[in-house]
Amino acid sequence: MSKKITCIRHCQSDFLDADPSLTQLGSQQASQINHKSDIVLISPLRRALHTYARSNIVSNKVFTSELCRERKDNLKYNYYRTEDIVPESEEDIWKRVNQLKHYILSFPEKNVCLVSHAILIWYFLSACGQTPITLNFGGSVTFEI
Repeated sequence: MSKKITCIRHCQSDFLDADPSLTQLGSQQASQINHKSDIVLISPLRRALHTYARSNIVSNKVFTSELCRERKDNLKYNYYRTEDIVPESEEDIWKRVNQLKHYILSFPEKNVCLVSHAILIWYFLSACGQTPITLNFGGSVTFEI
């Protein structure tokens, strides 16, 4: 069964500290997001969680998953406040996005929404055979696989 996947990038955050929240503008951006999906999968980092919480995304099933968090690099805002900075290798991020793809394909639901991060979405699109793009804050892309 084919899946319709909508990837939404989190809205603007301040990027000043580990695991930042949304800025006031980011909260306003999130309130403009309207989407209906069978299932929503969200990065557990605060900026993605807050984007979902302040949006108008409607679904009966909502989950968080480490599989869809931002790539672990050298930037502190891509880590939890209590987490050590240990960057992922290129091989590790590809392995993770392929696990994410197979996880999503295992869902019985047809319409899936992913609330995540720019770099993770770029890799995920590529892993799904799509042209990778960098989304603006609150931006989205929809495709079928």
